[in-house]
Amino acid sequence: MDMDFKINIDKAAIENKVKQAATDKVMCGVYQVVCPHCHAKINVMPGKCYCPVCRNPVKLTMNINFK
Repeated sequence: MDMDFKINIDKAAIENKVKQAATDKVMCGVYQVVCPHCHAKINVMPGKCYCPVCRNPVKLTMNINFK
């Protein structure tokens, strides 16, 4: 006896959830950058923070593109 199943999968919803999870992970990460003021290597999170060496503001912007 054969049984047929039909499962409706919302691929767009799954894709959106995966993209959101990836974006959240990127935005919570710590990245090593060079301070544009004193040129020291520093670790910062995305957004505005301050260089621990020269105390000038550093803004890390993440441009996330999914293709």
